Amino acid sequence: MSLIATEIHYRLPGRGAGVFPGAHRSSAVGGGDRYHGVTEFFRHPDARHLDLRRTWLDPYRRPYVKTFEQRSAVTVVAAVDLSASMGVFPERLARVSALIQGLAWGSRRLGDRFGCVGFDDRIRLDTAVPPGRATGAVVPWCRWMTSACRGRSAVGALALRDWLPGRRCLVVLISDFHWPETLLRSVLAGLSEHWVVPVVLCDRRETAGWPRWGIRRVVDAESGRERLIWLRPGWRRALETRYRDRRARLRRLFQAATLPALWWSETMGMSQVSHHFERLGT
Repeated sequence: MSLIATEIHYRLPGRGAGVFPGAHRSSAVGGGDRYHGVTEFFRHPDARHLDLRRTWLDPYRRPYVKTFEQRSAVTVVAAVDLSASMGVFPERLARVSALIQGLAWGSRRLGDRFGCVGFDDRIRLDTAVPPGRATGAVVPWCRWMTSACRGRSAVGALALRDWLPGRRCLVVLISDFHWPETLLRSVLAGLSEHWVVPVVLCDRRETAGWPRWGIRRVVDAESGRERLIWLRPGWRRALETRYRDRRARLRRLFQAATLPALWWSETMGMSQVSHHFERLGT
């Protein structure tokens, strides 16, 4: 399915803590419209919200004011796996490009900062787009990304925690997740201070379309190793079983970390993707 980039609407899984005004609920006190509580005037000197009743009830007649929740801006980062397995199907990278551009447009509308970075054997700082409100560099970055998937692994994801901003941000982790389980656990542990949304790119062609019988020469996309495979019904059943088991392991990992993973198949449109991100705040 060919996709046209459309604006992605998203919410946060929790309260933000940004210092700049924005569109998301936060734990900061400021000039919002949602009631937060009551505090002493000297802690929050805003005479417009003087609470006469609470002031009168105080035995020492200390002035009190009502406080309101400030809506805050956050930082959104798209982190993309650039290992060679991601480039096996060109349509997959077109979907990733549409997602990144949609997130960039959505963040601009909400007043959030947006950035994107790739990783393979290392984190690709040479081409990263640092988080900011100007999104003009995102489209050229997506064009570069579609021809940059040549890495031999995804271990560069371990360095994401050092590149991300110090304040909690929304990290959209995009990959096919053909990773060793130990690597995935380490990456998720390093990103535990942020809101992480794994986007698992699924494609039925990974297991479908093989002939029932025959001999094929296959090349591993990342290691470059070649080998001959004797195709037979038993081999196909074993392949499908391994993929089902892998998917079940990923589900358990994401559920244990309470991560709202998006399983993005080639039949899913952008409206369904946007709906998943909108439901993050529910």
